Amino acid sequence: MRCRGKNKTGSQCKRDAIRGGLVCASHGGSAPAVKAKAAVRAEVTSWGLTDEKVDPGETLLRLLAQSARRAQVYAVELQAKVDEFGLEKATVGVAFGEGGQMGEYIRALAQLEADERDRCANFSRLALAAGLEERRVKLAEQQGSLITDFLRAVMGDPELGLTAEQRSAMPAVIRRHLHAA
Repeated sequence: MRCRGKNKTGSQCKRDAIRGGLVCASHGGSAPAVKAKAAVRAEVTSWGLTDEKVDPGETLLRLLAQSARRAQVYAVELQAKVDEFGLEKATVGVAFGEGGQMGEYIRALAQLEADERDRCANFSRLALAAGLEERRVKLAEQQGSLITDFLRAVMGDPELGLTAEQRSAMPAVIRRHLHAA
């Protein structure tokens, strides 16, 4: 992809954009935040999710949640087999279950769990690099502010007939209940 930056004459830059990015290193592609977003975009693009309407950050968070759930499912199943056969037979020896010999199943399950945990850790690393947690916190703060403003407007409405003392106590009450929520 070509850089979207403009050169001194006002025409489009002819250099290649950084991998997953929209600009080259000279037009801001070396900034940490730009690099992080580009890394997420490149990862999502490698999965074939190139639709412009797809938010790479939200996609990454969904994949992270899915990976964490899968790792947990594999861990529970693996623990059940260890509980049934004992650690040594489940992981080293030959274990027999309803379907016959279980050793290969258990080894494959252990490998699936390990791979999924690695995948989950990679998604987490990418999410942190992209600043997604910070983004979610800012969004939550904005939502809290909107709710507070809304409640203040409702509680300040003269039709409710609240006293000045009751209205002045509202911000603290609202904060306490929002914090509890």
